Amino acid sequence: MQRFPQPPECLPAPVGLEDRVKCLWQLWEGPEGRLPVVPDGCQDLVVCRQDRSARAILAGVDHATTWAPVDRDLSYIGIRFQPGVDLEPLGFRAQDLVGERVELPLARATSLGRWLRSALAAEEPFPLLCEGLEARLRPPSEGTREALECAAGQDWPFISHRTLQRHVFKATGVPPSVWQQLRRVRLAACKLLSESSVSLATLALEAGYADQAHMTREFRRRFGLTPGRLRREADYYRSIFLTPGAF
Repeated sequence: MQRFPQPPECLPAPVGLEDRVKCLWQLWEGPEGRLPVVPDGCQDLVVCRQDRSARAILAGVDHATTWAPVDRDLSYIGIRFQPGVDLEPLGFRAQDLVGERVELPLARATSLGRWLRSALAAEEPFPLLCEGLEARLRPPSEGTREALECAAGQDWPFISHRTLQRHVFKATGVPPSVWQQLRRVRLAACKLLSESSVSLATLALEAGYADQAHMTREFRRRFGLTPGRLRREADYYRSIFLTPGAF
């Protein structure tokens, strides 16, 4: 028996939106349950639909795995944004969305509300959603991209800590130290899932942890499971961790 709902199917970013959209995803049918959503450093626009009703939700950067309820009577589609894309044109700052799921106001008599209502009422919402996002969202600035790349590394030689803090927090809602931790633990998990022969002790050292126990604590903190359990349940979790994200 399937323990969890099947993970969403990922689709390439639309042509012309690759600098703002990481990928599209869809979950049409499957068993009910709770789907693990592991932290990937990205923000998503999620649409839940049932017959003629629909909801649009913005999901922020997560510090740790969350569990999304899946209803067999609903269909789910999503747009995963590139890290650093400013979502203020949609009404929210990155720091307001960290760890949150915020419903967008469809009923408002604004251009945002009219666009969302029109897109969500369409038989195929993706084209209208992407058209509206292309008109509203700008790609991350060069300064933001450089700051995120710098924060993901081990040191910051070409940028002051204050400037780095400002850029990363505005772009993601989390400080550079958390961004670096998320990158390290996610890359370690992806390597564990893609290289079955690597030992956990070796993986911990290669990932920059003090030892295997340190890595295990971070896995528990961010994913709610140990490296050993992730390896045992690799057939299910592989498709979740290897989907496009910030890292």
